[in-house]
Amino acid sequence: MSQASSISLTYSESTSHIDIDDVTHFLLELDALKRVNRRSYVTQTTRKENSAEHSWHLAMACWSIAELFALDVNHEKLLKMALVHDLGEIDAGDTFFCMLIRVLMHTSKSVPALPDCNVSEAMALVI
Repeated sequence: MSQASSISLTYSESTSHIDIDDVTHFLLELDALKRVNRRSYVTQTTRKENSAEHSWHLAMACWSIAELFALDVNHEKLLKMALVHDLGEIDAGDTFFCMLIRVLMHTSKSVPALPDCNVSEAMALVI
C-alpha cells in the first residue's frame, strides 16, 4: 500500500498541506476523459464509447477476471493500472496504435504485414 493511501483523511495534521484547488483541478482533468471519443461502439448501440467508459469497463473486467480465476495479482495495482492506462488520451486523443502500424505496414512493400498487433514488432518498425 502506498504511503499516500495510508494517511487518514480525518486526521487534521495529515490534511493540512492539501490544497483543495489542486484536488478540484485534478478531478476536472480526469473528467476530460469523458470528452475523448474512441473508435469502438458501445454494445448494442450506434454510439461510440468515450475513454472514461472504456477505462471503467477495463477495470471491471480486470477485477472480475482476477477474482473469477483467483489470480495471484495485486488487485489494487491491477485496478489502478486499468483506470490510468489511457490518461494520456486527455491531451493526445484516442491513440489507436495498432491501426496506425497496420496502415504503415500495408503501405510499404518492404515491411511484411503482421496478422495481429504485436507491439514489440510494431515498435521496432517505427523507431
